[in-house]
Amino acid sequence: MSVCVFGWVACIIQPSAPKAPNIAEAQEQSEIYYDIWDRDFELNLSNLPNSGQASHTPYSGFWYPENKGGTNIAITGESVLTKYDRAFNGAGFPAVQWEVKHHNDKTRNWVGHCNGFASAAQRHVEPRQSVVRNGVTFTAADVKALLAEIYQHAQIKILGGRRCNSVHISETTYENVGGAYCPQGYMPYTITEASGIQRLKCIANKPNRMANEVLSACEDVNAGTFHLALTNWIGRRQQSVIFDKEAYNQVWNYPIYSYRITESRYLSRQQALAMVLPWSGQSQDYPFNRAATRFYFVRMDMHYADVHDDYERIGQTKLAKETYTYILELDDFGKIIGGEWTAQSYDSHPDFLWVAIAPIPTMREDEARTALGISNPTALYQYMRNKSNPYISIDEVLSMWAESAGLPKDTRPPMLVSSIAGAWGQFPFFSVMLDGDTRGLVFLGKKVHLDVVFSNESMKRDLQVRLNGKNAKLNYESEAELGYIIAPHAGVNSLVVDMDGGKSEKIKFFAIPL
Repeated sequence: MSVCVFGWVACIIQPSAPKAPNIAEAQEQSEIYYDIWDRDFELNLSNLPNSGQASHTPYSGFWYPENKGGTNIAITGESVLTKYDRAFNGAGFPAVQWEVKHHNDKTRNWVGHCNGFASAAQRHVEPRQSVVRNGVTFTAADVKALLAEIYQHAQIKILGGRRCNSVHISETTYENVGGAYCPQGYMPYTITEASGIQRLKCIANKPNRMANEVLSACEDVNAGTFHLALTNWIGRRQQSVIFDKEAYNQVWNYPIYSYRITESRYLSRQQALAMVLPWSGQSQDYPFNRAATRFYFVRMDMHYADVHDDYERIGQTKLAKETYTYILELDDFGKIIGGEWTAQSYDSHPDFLWVAIAPIPTMREDEARTALGISNPTALYQYMRNKSNPYISIDEVLSMWAESAGLPKDTRPPMLVSSIAGAWGQFPFFSVMLDGDTRGLVFLGKKVHLDVVFSNESMKRDLQVRLNGKNAKLNYESEAELGYIIAPHAGVNSLVVDMDGGKSEKIKFFAIPL
């Protein structure tokens, strides 16, 4: 599996993998979807919605470029990190000093906090009012900046695709698009900078997809996976997802909130081939996925929240749209088992899709040096710069966000997955399952089946189950199993399985609001 740190470093690349178990990629997404939402990740094209919109429209934010100071940018007066240090860290301004040292890439004008902005905007409603902490006033814009910082280091789930640095971009840039010359082996590529200026670069041609059933190590998100992710996550669950818009080396993350399929039609095998490889002629068989028996052309409009170019703006969501065309590859049962990008989307489509779960605390340098055994200063620096600022408290920022958004100060955005203390579900004499799963995923808003399965059925009579201090009501019983129906509340729940009135196994888990 590829390992990515968004914004700065490349993926650790796996060897080339067959495309047909791009079915395997779909199965992996099915497991993620099963864990977080329901038991089914819909693969059948006819059952997937042609449009969808997230229940929460992400806000637009600033991406805090590193070449301008990261979140230490001071637009007027003090930077938000200076304010934070004054309120919480005292003399020495450690949050400022850490940002200056670690988020300071001056060589690449695209490196910044877009992944932090996208994660925060996906999970949070926009802050709207100022809050005061220890005598220091933080504006709504300040709170958005702090959210972007703490989400630089977050737990995420990749929904398809990967990023790597193997696509070489020449350093030559051209001020005027259209009249430039690219050397052999390179293709012209237009980039739009944050200022709006368009420039032309010469980029190494992507590997030719002629007669290729193998995905390269740097293959972007497959068109079939892209379609499945958006239609399942946004269409069926109204949950926004994040995409890297840039198809090449740069990373620009934005939260997607809606999509609409504007064209969908059946294609013959030869028509599908002609759309992917228009120069191939009609004699060649469709080479990309030999398991595919049916083909559909799709044109999709996808809408996302764009970034602001100068600084944070409150209540001014900047919406943008991309249109993609692709072919879906189906099996005999109508299930999507792959896809190919077409026309302009062949070279311009998302690198990868992902969702943010929650911010992760970052160790300070002395803690990382001791806990991880990183003694080399360069290695320690590289480890730290790919994280969030360790001198900013996640809990404090989330409390500031809640108050700024007009919510109770202990409000937290809903988590997408469970958080489990200790080993879950497996004990010496019995195992515990929630809704048939040993991974502890439960949902607020519906009853949950809790099953205790015994290796020794004589132990059943000694068992008691308590949820949040109250005895669970027995629902059914078999020779080696006891079944309960429980209703967890939002947030952390405590489940106690008590043997012999004294031996207790305690499990904590999160219930997730739907």
